[in-house]
Amino acid sequence: MALTRNELVKLYDVRGLSTRQIAKIKGLTRAGLVYYMKKFGIPRRQGNQPKPFSYDELYNLYVGKRMSTHQIAKLKGCAHATVRSCLRRVGIKLRNRNHRGRKVSVTDKVRENLKKALAKRWSFLKENPPFTEDELRELYLKKGLGTREIAKMKNTTHRRVLSWMERYGIKRRSFAEAQKKYIESHPKRLEQMILALRKGCRHPNKSEGKLLRLLREKWFPFRYVGNGSFIIGGLCPDFIATDDSKRIIEFFGDYWHEPHEEPERKKAFAQFGYKTLIIWEHELKDEVAVLNKIETWIEG
Repeated sequence: MALTRNELVKLYDVRGLSTRQIAKIKGLTRAGLVYYMKKFGIPRRQGNQPKPFSYDELYNLYVGKRMSTHQIAKLKGCAHATVRSCLRRVGIKLRNRNHRGRKVSVTDKVRENLKKALAKRWSFLKENPPFTEDELRELYLKKGLGTREIAKMKNTTHRRVLSWMERYGIKRRSFAEAQKKYIESHPKRLEQMILALRKGCRHPNKSEGKLLRLLREKWFPFRYVGNGSFIIGGLCPDFIATDDSKRIIEFFGDYWHEPHEEPERKKAFAQFGYKTLIIWEHELKDEVAVLNKIETWIEG
């Protein structure tokens, strides 16, 4: 289609459209449009030189009306990058990511909802407790009830009982103590636990196997009973003496056991006349020290 010089100057210099945009409007190729510009003597802009925006115009649109660079580019018929270049050129500071209207990972609305959820979650602490500290101590420590049993008795939740215990400074029972209390109140459960142990722990694990190998190499009279084949007071030891010495070797994994469980386990087995030696998993790094420890314990 025919293109006049005045029309081309208006589109290219005044409106600041690119050669590709003008070619698309006029149904020409870009090379054809460049031919007309050379024919009419219209100089081309160098590279990505920003379009001629005035400071007042940009400030009014970007700062005053709070329009985004994409909205300004659409309004002026130019590229988004051109608007950003003009903003930097005239010294207008770009808004950061949180203020450009884009989606962010955590918005103010999400933070507000999170605060409300947390406030609702811990609101019960401001309410009257379902039991006093003395009452909770009597139920948990003296009567030996579990947290779930207390929750059912007081018509509350298990987690809420744990939260009040933490607030009152009541220490929770260890796993061994809790297991013993549970077995005492549920005698039939002991038989089920023994069957489960025999089914799932038929063989020692890697670390227990290493300790068993050391015991066999030095002909120490112990056999593996961690598969539930021998139960004492509701507890399942790991190794027991095959002679009449009534000795037990317990193997404690560093991940599964805590130091305070060591005297508890010794005391539990001592009630039945057994002497107990605890071997920790990290001690197996020095096999000679472990053998000396076992030998000294047997001779002592």
